[in-house]
Amino acid sequence: MGVSMRAWLLVTCLGMPALFSCHEFSETLCRKTEYFDNGKCYPLPDGAVHCGDCSGPTPICDQTSGKCVACIDNSSCTELDKSVCDLSSHTCTACTDNSGCSHLAGRGVCNGGSCVECTSETEESACNGHTCDSSTNTCTSVLRYSIDVCRPCGGDSECKGNQSATHYCVPMVFSPAGVSQPVGSYCLASVPNTGCTKPYGSGITRTTVSGKTGLSFCGPVETATTCPAVLALTAPDPAKPNCTAASECGLPDINDGLCEQTVTSGVSKICTYTCGSTDECPGSKPCPLGGGYCGQP
Repeated sequence: MGVSMRAWLLVTCLGMPALFSCHEFSETLCRKTEYFDNGKCYPLPDGAVHCGDCSGPTPICDQTSGKCVACIDNSSCTELDKSVCDLSSHTCTACTDNSGCSHLAGRGVCNGGSCVECTSETEESACNGHTCDSSTNTCTSVLRYSIDVCRPCGGDSECKGNQSATHYCVPMVFSPAGVSQPVGSYCLASVPNTGCTKPYGSGITRTTVSGKTGLSFCGPVETATTCPAVLALTAPDPAKPNCTAASECGLPDINDGLCEQTVTSGVSKICTYTCGSTDECPGSKPCPLGGGYCGQP
């Protein structure tokens, strides 16, 4: 007789629509007033609806066309980089503005096609007074404009004075032998018209953590010491004002600090650091003529 399986199924489905779901046999065969699409079977529209069993990558029934689709509005698009429903194709695509992320809790900001918690530009509203970590686009526990000079930071707006464009978060290095070693990022003041003042007498030109360019900053001399070593001298831990070894001063394992007697410490030793001029040391612990360390007797 030579009747193909497809023809048999078609006759069966057309003859007994109440007993068989043509979709169960083949996606190229349709039931009732159906609609499928690429696998054939059309009519429907007008009042549309139907839709069969929608699942997999097309779990939503578009009742106006009768097709199973990926989405009919943004609520069906929950991937951070595909949060917007393109109504012309009913597929989830990337956001182009914040409205395309408003349905995703905690990820209401569109940044480069992906929904994120915050950016440095939106942190004021998105992070409730806290800062945004620009490397992860997430809110931090750090309050805006709360960090003092030479303290570690993660973004420009963490630094006191950033609201008036005077302080920024600057990546720094330690390079005593000409080899630069990254040592983290610290809040530094931009160079004022009057120039840098001790102990931050060195001008450093660098792009800030948040991407600000074209500025110079007042900081420690990076060939001699680091911010933590400077603070160990200028703002020591009240519970431990003295030291017994250089390893207690500054950052661990890089020799950025010294433990020595100074003009103010008597026989006790305190943390200090190498210097080459008076601009590099606090006024009460000057650098000796010709260099040495801050506060050297």
